[in-house]
Amino acid sequence: MSKRRVVIFIACIALLLVAGVPAHAHKGHAGPKVVFVSARDFFKGLWPGKIRIFVRKAKLTTHKAEAVKKELSVHVSPGIYKYYRVVDKNTGKTIGVAMIREIEYKHGEMHVGIGIDPSGRIVGAALMDINKRYLWDVQDPVGTGFIKGLQGMEMKKLVSLSNTSDDVKRLVFGNLRDMGAILRAFLR
Repeated sequence: MSKRRVVIFIACIALLLVAGVPAHAHKGHAGPKVVFVSARDFFKGLWPGKIRIFVRKAKLTTHKAEAVKKELSVHVSPGIYKYYRVVDKNTGKTIGVAMIREIEYKHGEMHVGIGIDPSGRIVGAALMDINKRYLWDVQDPVGTGFIKGLQGMEMKKLVSLSNTSDDVKRLVFGNLRDMGAILRAFLR
């Protein structure tokens, strides 16, 4: 009887371990990455001229997350986030902040980036890369490379763009919305 209990216990533990791990079996099915904009070109495209980029990690406090929710109606989770501070090389002033994030998409992933200026307006955003198999999914609804029409836009307008029925647009613009909201909190 005790042998049977041990076997059942081990089977339950194995099931819990397998069920809690995301499936990576299909990762290779998405094909190689197609890069539209490198990180270097992303920063140069948004802020032409002589710039310095500083990598920062900062904690988004519960207080700041609640302020973002109140201002933009966007729920962001408190935690540690990596972002980039962009400084004009000549004056030393911060001219913007940016964030790049990897998003899981089907059996692959894509990278998106957004930059905002000190006033909180969007400088630009880009779909930086995606696995080759899913290139056709994003070309029509979102586009590839720098996303047109977002330059100079207020964050509230991006929030409304993320409320769409198109799955790809909702995924991309929803992540850009969240990243922009986090950056706005760090600018305060």
